[in-house]
Amino acid sequence: APAPPPPKPTCTAAAGCVLVQHANVEILRVNKPWAPSGITGVKPAGDPTSDGKLFIEITQAHGQDVAWSKDPTYDPDYSGDDGAVQPMLTVGYQPASSFGGPSARIWAHGPGDSSFSTFRTLELFADSTESERLGMSMRRIPRLLAPQTSESPLFMHLTDISPEGIKKAVDQMTVLKGFDMLIFSFGSGFNLENTTPAYMAQIKASVDYAHTHGIEVGGYDLIALSRGGTGYDTIDPNTGSPSGSACFASGWNRELLNKTLTFLAGTGLSMVETDGPYGGVPCGSEHHDHYDAADSVQRQWENQVAFYAQLRALGVYVHAPDNYAYEGGANKNCGWYSEMQFSMPRWQHISVSHTEVYDHTFTNTPTGTWMFAPLVVYHSGGEPAALEPFAEHIDAWEWTLATYLGAGVGACYRGNELFDTPEVQAMVTKWTSFWVQYRSILTQDIVHVKRPDMQSIDSIMHVTANNSMDVAALAMVYNPTLTNQSTTLSFNLYYTGETADVYLSHEEAAPTRVSLRRDYTIAVPVTLPPRGISYYVVRRVASVAPTHRRQPE
Repeated sequence: APAPPPPKPTCTAAAGCVLVQHANVEILRVNKPWAPSGITGVKPAGDPTSDGKLFIEITQAHGQDVAWSKDPTYDPDYSGDDGAVQPMLTVGYQPASSFGGPSARIWAHGPGDSSFSTFRTLELFADSTESERLGMSMRRIPRLLAPQTSESPLFMHLTDISPEGIKKAVDQMTVLKGFDMLIFSFGSGFNLENTTPAYMAQIKASVDYAHTHGIEVGGYDLIALSRGGTGYDTIDPNTGSPSGSACFASGWNRELLNKTLTFLAGTGLSMVETDGPYGGVPCGSEHHDHYDAADSVQRQWENQVAFYAQLRALGVYVHAPDNYAYEGGANKNCGWYSEMQFSMPRWQHISVSHTEVYDHTFTNTPTGTWMFAPLVVYHSGGEPAALEPFAEHIDAWEWTLATYLGAGVGACYRGNELFDTPEVQAMVTKWTSFWVQYRSILTQDIVHVKRPDMQSIDSIMHVTANNSMDVAALAMVYNPTLTNQSTTLSFNLYYTGETADVYLSHEEAAPTRVSLRRDYTIAVPVTLPPRGISYYVVRRVASVAPTHRRQPE
């Protein structure tokens, strides 16, 4: 076991130290429509779609507490008027019984910190409970305050990291002209913590080859959760036994950071995907950098944030499960899926993922999250769940690509290759070319046209009010059924800022000028073959030469 750190100084008033055992960051008394109604006791703050129009987001993922309660200053003997009672929002740290902390020690003069910074409370006072408008408002928060989440590389998760496997993947990505990044996947044998010169030289040779083709390279590492045996195990404060994870307020944090920085410098990697970052587990060890369990959550959180911040300062692109976007600067959070859904037969997990993308982009930007695609076997599904060999499952592979690229959502395409026949190559090229051509609109906010029910045509539409962009909207339409389907969809162009006429194209056909109805919509007849996928492009009038015909009324 590693040697324990030096004894920590005792925090006492005589030593000029203040122990902050609890702190409320925000106390806000507010009535309807911002607050929920019918509060009789403490309740967690909820989504404003059902809980009032005040949306709360916290910049710290662990150790904090958000709750609505009845204003304790209300005196029922003074007034029986319930309308005079303001619900009270309290945002602070979890109680000591939950080890939320912060239990921060502030020193007037040495030997420790002279200040303590709390997390921040982000408050959105929405003007509507209508799901699309409310969702647009909520999506504005990360676009404004965490703009790095709008970066949108198209990446592959490679499982064959032999020099030959890497070269094959890079060559395929180059031919396809659309992929930006290669990530050495979990289960591939890649070891970010192996800083031996021979291993780093082997990886550097492959990274250099990728760089000559314009491909960035990253790698996966499991860094804290389920990472026992490091010599810095998290100790369960209730049992005194190791909990199976590494404590991030210990020498492990420093050791991991040093190895990571050494590996990045020695190989040229420019991306890190960290699985199992600090996830909120308290640690009762007396031999780590924290004092005890009471301050362990806060100290581990701060160290994990600093870990990511140092990588981001070097320009490293970071995938991080949990909310490390506002503090730490992570680029993407883990997606809306359950890992075990990809053990279902391929068309079942494709259908589930297709619906998850629709549902979760009400409140999330397309680019802030990654999804998953099991090109090879993942978990317990076996061959019926995998998309390879592509030649045998080309429809399933195309649906996967069209779901994610059509929504502007990055996905871990995890496997050994991206195509296995010329026919599959042509299909993938069609969609990567589509991504390259329309990337600027595909990464914009989504208006939800028709929810997938797997029995009829469904649709989403990207929109932008930025009139410097010629394309104002792009609608994806999908037919998941095994029969021909026809319907008329209503595309609401209100959020494009257009009020009169636009040009509408079916895929790359010549555009037709159409007029918006009074409710800013246009009606579009759609017919798709079995498992057909298509798209419609809406362009601003000023961007199209005035030679195209108007659609008949």
